[in-house]
Amino acid sequence: MYERFTDDVRRAVVLAEEEARGLGHPELRPEHLVIGLLAEREGPAAAALFEMGLSLDVVRSAVQAEAAPGGQLPDRLPFDPATKNVLEEALRQAVRSASGQVNGVHVLLAIVAEADSLGSELLSRAAGGRQAARRAVGGLPDPARFAAYGDLGLARPTTHRCEHPTIMLIAEPATIDSAAGPVEVTIVRCRHCQQTVSVLPRTAF
Repeated sequence: MYERFTDDVRRAVVLAEEEARGLGHPELRPEHLVIGLLAEREGPAAAALFEMGLSLDVVRSAVQAEAAPGGQLPDRLPFDPATKNVLEEALRQAVRSASGQVNGVHVLLAIVAEADSLGSELLSRAAGGRQAARRAVGGLPDPARFAAYGDLGLARPTTHRCEHPTIMLIAEPATIDSAAGPVEVTIVRCRHCQQTVSVLPRTAF
């Protein structure tokens, strides 16, 4: 399964395990994946979460409040059953996608579908319901469909280095002109220095 993960999802899983361990949780759960996707920052899933009004601090605080620490932690945290379901569903979605790789959008949609998990509850709460959360995330395109950013005149994602000690990103909807006509996009900027980090397409062509 892991060989099908995009680089941003692999980083998000590593960050999710670090967060789970830091919170004293003995298993990696879907809510930790949400934190990991936010902490990864540069993928389309992070942009969707920011647009839903979720930030790393907000989700981390919610997880701390609703999921108590467990006992002694193993050397490597196992996935709980809900997380296994999430990753299996994300893989099924990836197999049907243009790239065949599991990206952050697949993972988010799978978390929304895992109805009994805190991760799904957090996304549903932010969006105003599970269907609204599915629409908010499902509106993002498969990144493989937009590999040729230059064809649409879009900015490629960049690695952001802000001198401010806390990196805070904001997502703003916009319409830009391209050779293919008007394109609905989400512009992701640094809240502190206003640098554009990514310009992500919002509709499929």
